[in-house]
Amino acid sequence: MECKRDNVMRKRDLSKGIVTYVEVGIMREPEVSVRLNGNFKVDSAGEFASALHDKQMNIRYSDLKAGRDYQFTSDGKGYFTLSRVPIGVDFHWSELKEFNYKGDLLLRRTSDDKIQVINRVDIEDYICSVIGSEMAPTCPLELLKAHAIISRSWLVSQLQRKSCESHPIYRHASLKQGDEEMIQIWDAMGHTEFDVCSDDHCQRYQGISDDDNENVKKAIELTKGIILKSDGAVCDARFSKCCGGISELFSTCWSDEDFKYLSPVRCNIDRRDDINEVGDTMSRRKWMLEPPTDTYCSTKDSAILSRILKAYDKKTIDDFYRWKVEYDVEELTELVKEKIGLDVGKIISLDIVETGPSGRVKKIQIVGTRGSKVIGKELLIRKAFSKTHLLSSAFIVEKKFDGAQEKFVFSGAGWGHGVGMCQIGAAVMAEQGHSYTEILSLYYPNSELVNMIG
Repeated sequence: MECKRDNVMRKRDLSKGIVTYVEVGIMREPEVSVRLNGNFKVDSAGEFASALHDKQMNIRYSDLKAGRDYQFTSDGKGYFTLSRVPIGVDFHWSELKEFNYKGDLLLRRTSDDKIQVINRVDIEDYICSVIGSEMAPTCPLELLKAHAIISRSWLVSQLQRKSCESHPIYRHASLKQGDEEMIQIWDAMGHTEFDVCSDDHCQRYQGISDDDNENVKKAIELTKGIILKSDGAVCDARFSKCCGGISELFSTCWSDEDFKYLSPVRCNIDRRDDINEVGDTMSRRKWMLEPPTDTYCSTKDSAILSRILKAYDKKTIDDFYRWKVEYDVEELTELVKEKIGLDVGKIISLDIVETGPSGRVKKIQIVGTRGSKVIGKELLIRKAFSKTHLLSSAFIVEKKFDGAQEKFVFSGAGWGHGVGMCQIGAAVMAEQGHSYTEILSLYYPNSELVNMIG
């Protein structure tokens, strides 16, 4: 899709939900290799030529002056290429890739002597990249349409929240560190130099790609400007790879607030309100170890999964619905110390304190020979108990003796935070002939479709 180059790229009215462009943080490194393909202009005279065409630049932080943005403005037809862009940061599929980007390039020297690379891009070009980066572009059209709408809604919601300092999220500390608890959340609200980042922390945004196909472009065109609203507000339409059978509450993962449209639902349109399986310890154990097979995301159809997952996501293809991880006591003790800096001595027990409706752990107490601490929320828990991240915080943990040593065994469900749309579940729905409206109705109850530009 071509980026429309007029003054709308410089305007947006967040109070009315009007968003025409987005600033995406791509990478932050001491040195950046970038190639300009086509015609660009640069605002900062002196350091670079006033007009640039097909230029390769290797820029160090020392080449830039502090307190100044260097903006390379595209004529709408050109694009720029960045090398060694990190993706999947801290996850097991992390790697460095080369990507091409539409829109404008902004470079900023940071206080820690690095270069912050930002892409200012038309929102529809951004959404086009997101849905082709989050899922394979060979996904069914109805899934791609649903994803375009929720990705657009999520973005507008984040920008509106950032523009309103009275929003509830500003009244909740992102980190609570004390003698008894360590509570931390990560959210797009934490980005101050740009709107959103380009990795899994926000939404995957991997520029323009040869993998883009007509289905992706068609999905964008058919849903242009359409967002989800609930009670007049734009929906913070979260999504994750696999809910494990039931979607989760917002407050389990982020600030202590909830939304009607993020009510937990069963990943089955005929049993959407059936979420009683994980209500107590016994049913949680059964839910994890004897999972239902009637949920959309429980599919083991390799043909479907190959069509809907990106290549690096396929590495997890065999264990995303139910999974198991185990550590001996010494391994777990060192892991917790290394990953979150918590030293309670040799770990004796892990006691689940609070869970959400899907069985995801919101708080867990780590008891050691020198003390104990409750940690949360879900992402801190996932960081603490894995060299990268646990697939999710939906798990039970049991201490077992294998005849030689004691081990902690984590038996878990799903992949990601589980809030909102289950990407694999939605893709299976689309494969089975369900429409994008049926998909959105299942995962975002109490919401409606609205065209923000119509």
